[in-house]
Amino acid sequence: MENYGINKATTTLIHLLCNEKRDGLILLDGKWGTGKTYYFNSLFNKQYDKKTIFIISTLGMNSLEMFKSELFNVSYLNLSEDIQEIPSIIGSTIALSSQTPAAATPINNVVVGIASAIKKNKLAALDGLFIIDDIERIDKKIASEILSYCHSVYMKNNRVDFIIVSNESEESTLKIEHKEKIISDTVPFIPTEDDTYILFNEKLSVFGDAYVTSLKRTIKKHKVVNIRIIKSIITGLHPLFKYHNDNPTKEINANLELVIAVYSALIILARKCHYTLPLFEKAKRKPEKDKTELSNLIDEATATGVPTIIKEYAFSIASARDVIEAIFYDKQQINIEEVVLTDKILTSGIDEKKAIQKLLEIVHAKEKKPLKVWIDAIQNYKWLTLNKYMKEDNTITNDLLISVADSYSREEVFKNIYVEKTRTVDTSEIIKARKSGDIKKYLSYKYSYNEKISIEKCIRDDILQYGWHLFNTERLERIGSKYSPFKFIGIEIICEGVINKWEIIDINDLKYYLINLYDFLNIEEFLSAELFFLKQTSERLEGYIDNNPISFRYGAIHSFTEMIQFLIKRLEERMNPK
Repeated sequence: MENYGINKATTTLIHLLCNEKRDGLILLDGKWGTGKTYYFNSLFNKQYDKKTIFIISTLGMNSLEMFKSELFNVSYLNLSEDIQEIPSIIGSTIALSSQTPAAATPINNVVVGIASAIKKNKLAALDGLFIIDDIERIDKKIASEILSYCHSVYMKNNRVDFIIVSNESEESTLKIEHKEKIISDTVPFIPTEDDTYILFNEKLSVFGDAYVTSLKRTIKKHKVVNIRIIKSIITGLHPLFKYHNDNPTKEINANLELVIAVYSALIILARKCHYTLPLFEKAKRKPEKDKTELSNLIDEATATGVPTIIKEYAFSIASARDVIEAIFYDKQQINIEEVVLTDKILTSGIDEKKAIQKLLEIVHAKEKKPLKVWIDAIQNYKWLTLNKYMKEDNTITNDLLISVADSYSREEVFKNIYVEKTRTVDTSEIIKARKSGDIKKYLSYKYSYNEKISIEKCIRDDILQYGWHLFNTERLERIGSKYSPFKFIGIEIICEGVINKWEIIDINDLKYYLINLYDFLNIEEFLSAELFFLKQTSERLEGYIDNNPISFRYGAIHSFTEMIQFLIKRLEERMNPK
């Protein structure tokens, strides 16, 4: 049985609303940004029809009277407008007949009193389900008065009910006074990951399963849970995919998965990080060396292969129509090469033998084609052979496909295939993709791995060039080398830095870093792999000490070497206890 999720919340709410009268109000409790308001506006009203639903936001309210007026207005919209006009109509009539405006004042006061009495009577006879939203965003005293009033009305009137929508988590300051007397039932609103997208089923229906999966993967990767940001992403992409769905014959000059990734990253930057287009352009020109959540977003948002108009669209400078015109265009007269890349090979009327021959020529890369064309040919070949539309060609092997794939440049791969940049891909994953013949995954993993190599090279270069004093040691942790600094950096770089390149402060800082790193009892469980590299470094530095005169650098190296020898001794004792 479900313990949370939108279905559970809906079932519980309807049960509470339709059963016997309670002794208090219903509270729907959920964190900000989880879609509570959107849920009532778009889903709940389709499941519940026993009472007319009115949604009232208390945002900006500063008195109980203001709330009552809003309650009255949404319930008796036409009547409230008529009542508001009564004093001015009667007052004008009296002033006109007596030819003195002052004469209308006492009558106005009487009429206002009558209107107030009508309003009070109507409020006592409310009929419907009132959803009271944003209660935690107003003054606590006013909130308490409103809740007490709603409770009083509910207990006296069997035709009215209330659901209080709020956030009682740590991020909210709302603490309901006498909650046990006012609230009878609290229903948690904790949407599941699937629930989040159920809210947008109608818009997502035009995306297609593959693109919905790509969208979900992108949003999950960036750990976005705020419904408003997710809504902005889906709402912005919807016109593009609706157009794509409505115009299947249109050509596309961009990878739509890449469009999803770039647009999502830009929206997150705009909504969550408060970026503007000028700020984004500035950040793009000054990339960070250290990878952070923000730098990962900027990296993804700057991916090539996506029209510039996407960036302008994300920052509300261009329209959806501008993007559609930039991405989609009419197909030209189809030639045989275009036909064999799609399932239209079966229905185009082109001679079967010629079509198959052309497809095999592209797959074999007898004449090198753009990467997208070649990959489309492979995918169509595999689909056709799998579904028995054509025989397999024994000369098309994994080795052949990998060989052709490796011939494409980094620029072509990045332009046509989404390459993962925010995680480290292990060589085993590359090997697995290679063996399976999944060319797109192989190229994606291969160049992701190359990015890893590039990052590691950058770290080593920075250590040698700028010294240890300016080096951020968290970078070692991020690549998993916290407990193997000598093995990762390399003896050559360390000795070159200590003997020739670094300042005295760099040597001392590295010494203190190692002392702190080894400052725990079971060092053999984490640092045993460093022993070989410590010994090699010690031997190299002893050679320097034996053949150079005393100086500031000599003293720093002498102290550093003694510390390394101490670490060697301690590590050996821990690894080989007596």
